[in-house]
Amino acid sequence: MGQDQSDQSRYVLAQPRFVLLGDSLTDQSKRPGGWSTHLAWEYNRRAEVVTRGFSGYTTRWALNSLNAMLPPSASSAPGLGAVALVTILLGTNDSVCASTHTEYVAQHVPTQEYRQNLRSLVSEVRKRYGKDVAVVLITPPPITESERDKSVQEYAKACVDVAAELGASALDLRSAFLSQANWQSMFWDGVHFNDSGDQFLAKILIQHIKDNFPDLAPPILQPSEGFPAGSPVPMNSMPMHLPPPYWANEQGRNQMFLDIADELAKQEVDVCQVLEVREDLRVKN
Repeated sequence: MGQDQSDQSRYVLAQPRFVLLGDSLTDQSKRPGGWSTHLAWEYNRRAEVVTRGFSGYTTRWALNSLNAMLPPSASSAPGLGAVALVTILLGTNDSVCASTHTEYVAQHVPTQEYRQNLRSLVSEVRKRYGKDVAVVLITPPPITESERDKSVQEYAKACVDVAAELGASALDLRSAFLSQANWQSMFWDGVHFNDSGDQFLAKILIQHIKDNFPDLAPPILQPSEGFPAGSPVPMNSMPMHLPPPYWANEQGRNQMFLDIADELAKQEVDVCQVLEVREDLRVKN
């Protein structure tokens, strides 16, 4: 492109990324009101939420497809922010009992394999994004069909055990739902979350991040970002705007546009087609 990577980075706001791995419980979270959309709004302009949910998937299928499921690391894709947090919500499909639900026999994953698959998933995530990436293993939630839920309970316990073993964080979603008197009403079909279920998961996940990863807690805006003096200072350093010196004042903003326009002009690009640049700041050929 004619620019070296360090020069381009002046203009790229590479926000940290949160990657959500899972099955249909994660896939459906992308709909309006879904739990991943709640999370994205909570971190609006602070972190990018990347949803990787695949309906019907088990830990076995996820492990076999992991290279395709996981987005690239920042080191391998210039311009992308570092992955700061990964959630893994799998187990509902693994837990299907092959003897009582023969139509789902291909999905059943024995508990011991489920444990090992979770270990492998966490290992691969840390290998790709670094050992300091925050990993949250989320247990499969309860389901309203009592017989099948007995199996889900076993997988939820296995998920918590593996998290403790690996030094990862565990969000016991099953226990959280069961603590609610009306938990059955939070699912539209007994398995998948409705709006209230999605909102509940988003709420407890955000609280879990606050409690376990304070550097990644949702931000509170600073006075410089349009709020009155004396407002609380954010707990983290996720930027709201382009970093100084470019965005600190009018002169800096003007200089940023001049610099970008100059680089584009060197590449023989029509600046006016790319940027909304004031007439007096446009590069004259």
